Amino acid sequence: MNYRDASQVLEVEFTSGAIYEYFGVPKWVYKDFTASSSRGRYFAYRFRDKFPYRKKKPQGPH
Repeated sequence: MNYRDASQVLEVEFTSGAIYEYFGVPKWVYKDFTASSSRGRYFAYRFRDKFPYRKKKPQGPH
């Protein structure tokens, strides 16, 4: 997980290995998310269908 405060972009890597960027995420949402005892539930409640997002393409070997 990576959060860029200036642009309010949250990058999340799921257990499947998929990486998504969520845009316009306020800092308080990010902080609540990281402090949540159930990130999956918090994600479903606070993120799903709430913020624009895009799936990042996986990076290949260097």
